[in-house]
Amino acid sequence: GTSLALNGCANDARTFKSVLVNICGWSEGSVRLVTDPPAAPGEPIPTRAQIIKEIASLTEGAQAGDSLVFFYAGHGGQSKDVTGEEADGLDECLVPADTRTQGDYIKDDELYEMLTARVPPGASLLAVIDACHSGTMFDLAHNLSCTLPASEGEPPAYEVTTGSLFDKIKGLLGGQPEQPAIMLVSAAYDRQTAMETKNASGHTSGVFTTCLEEVLRSRYGGGSGGLDFRALLHAVNLGIAARAMPQRCQVSASHERLLDAQVRLGQDAAHYLRALIAGE
Repeated sequence: GTSLALNGCANDARTFKSVLVNICGWSEGSVRLVTDPPAAPGEPIPTRAQIIKEIASLTEGAQAGDSLVFFYAGHGGQSKDVTGEEADGLDECLVPADTRTQGDYIKDDELYEMLTARVPPGASLLAVIDACHSGTMFDLAHNLSCTLPASEGEPPAYEVTTGSLFDKIKGLLGGQPEQPAIMLVSAAYDRQTAMETKNASGHTSGVFTTCLEEVLRSRYGGGSGGLDFRALLHAVNLGIAARAMPQRCQVSASHERLLDAQVRLGQDAAHYLRALIAGE
């Protein structure tokens, strides 16, 4: 309802839920959907307080062998880093539905404290963020980018960079089999904005979510060797470039070896699958 309103975020949330349920075999009951407008009359919208509450529910009772997914589509922003932990001097932030009236972002440091740090050893978390400035939203230790080739038929160029010292210290918490495995797939580098487009159904949606859905629907093999994170990154960025959008997807991980892992959306979970999907 404002000049800053995004039109496709709730569509993105519903799209990603459909991917989990219809492609990856998740049950409806394992996926929590919070959107603005609400998913159903009387349902909450993704305010700051509600997102924090839902994140707490996402991690509550989680144990080794569990698979958690956090998806967010909406505004992303940056604010001045007052801790000195960010190399660029900026915190990346989620911008909840009530930020205009309440004035509070959810900063990357908060996401680490309330979500990443609460994933137990042996469990996994995949975060997918379709928002501006989302590249290092989870402050993970290793970031994978992909430069598309200038000529057709040439291979893409991948680059792995490490985060700040603070990110590296936090990264020591993950990566070994007995430690949590944390992955982030983000819509844009920290310096970039994330754009909207029309999906195959003619609905407004995030260009990143649209491309991600296309790749998962066509190539996801349940972690059986059909798609690794490098191939996912390359394919999504090809789709974004084909739409003449300037943003580029990025993949981040708590440990470098995870960047070469197969994309697994929960089929091997020992206990439960649980997903929180927010679209504002």
